[in-house]
Amino acid sequence: MTTEAEKHAANGAPVCRICEQYGFSVDGYLEDALRKLEARPELLADESEYTYRLSVCEKCEHIMADGCCRMCGCYVVLRARTRDAACPMRNRWRHS
Repeated sequence: MTTEAEKHAANGAPVCRICEQYGFSVDGYLEDALRKLEARPELLADESEYTYRLSVCEKCEHIMADGCCRMCGCYVVLRARTRDAACPMRNRWRHS
C-alpha cells in the first residue's frame, strides 16, 4: 500500500515528516476543509475570482508540487477559495 507521503514524494513534492509519521492524509484534509468552507457561502470568493487566483498561483515560482505556497505555507486551493484572502507576495492576485 502506498502512503500519502510516498505519493507526494513520487510527484517531486516535499514530504512533511510529521504528516508521514502520523499518517496524515493531505487529500483528506483538503477535501474536509473545502467542504466546510463551501458550507459557508458568505466566506467564498466567486468562481471567476477563484479561477483567476488559481491561474496566478499556477505560474508562481513559490508554489510547491503538493499545492502549498512556499511563502506562507497555505494550501493554495483553500486560500484562493476564501473571499477575503490575499496573496502573500505583494498581493499578486490584484487584477491588472
